[in-house]
Amino acid sequence: MEAILPVEALPADSSGQNDFKIITTIRSDGLLENPPSTTSLPPGFKPSRFYMPQLHRDRMLAAAEAFNWPQNPKEVISNLEGFLSAHLKCKYKDSHYASPLKLRVIVFHGGAINVTSRPVPAVELSSLFPSSFSELLAQPSSFPIFVSPVSTSPSLFTSHKTTKRAQYDDIRALLPNSSEKSEGKAAPLLAEILLVNHNSEIMEGSITTPYFLREGEWITPAAKCGGNLGTTRRYALEQGICKESIVMKKSVQMGERVVLSNSVRGFAWGFMEKLENP
Repeated sequence: MEAILPVEALPADSSGQNDFKIITTIRSDGLLENPPSTTSLPPGFKPSRFYMPQLHRDRMLAAAEAFNWPQNPKEVISNLEGFLSAHLKCKYKDSHYASPLKLRVIVFHGGAINVTSRPVPAVELSSLFPSSFSELLAQPSSFPIFVSPVSTSPSLFTSHKTTKRAQYDDIRALLPNSSEKSEGKAAPLLAEILLVNHNSEIMEGSITTPYFLREGEWITPAAKCGGNLGTTRRYALEQGICKESIVMKKSVQMGERVVLSNSVRGFAWGFMEKLENP
């Protein structure tokens, strides 16, 4: 059985450090800037139209450190919120543009930055900053969740979010009714599929962090399993909503309710289903 190394010891890709970019996706939403009251936000979070911007900054800086990038891109990342506001002002003529958006940020090895955006559906503030998962489970299920039948090799490119995402696209192409299978692109967010490492441990979702109820506690796959160290994952851990642990593939039951999160849609949940004829 292949050993799974700690995140800091995971191997980088041998193809070089300049053929990929560090990325993040972040929600922009007027609801976050003007919450019903300041008590609507968890301790330590101030009103900002961007969803947990400080956690995105920290994550991207951690990626730059892990890949031994120079100082220039690190300085750009440190001013992430300023670049996001500049994008809104340039594209929408309003740095406080209220409608919900998905912003995709790409930082290059040389220090350049690119920000693009598109509209996304509105969500409740409680879906972005839940105090527990019990309140989420009272809401309707969002989508079906499957487990990948093939394993994924952990690396720095699974622990950190970069433009090297072919393996994620390949896994999402296994989803039922994926209209993009022939093009090798990721399927739309109609379902989620969980990645599994060579030890049969759940790593993460293809575009989300999963959380499982085990012995009365919510747990998320441990960092050493090789999955992405996402911002909503960090939020849930620091707020005491969940703990890290190993989640074996064989422990995941069909019909089980699993909470999912990412930095655009926040937190939601779905049912585990069997992947037929992948």
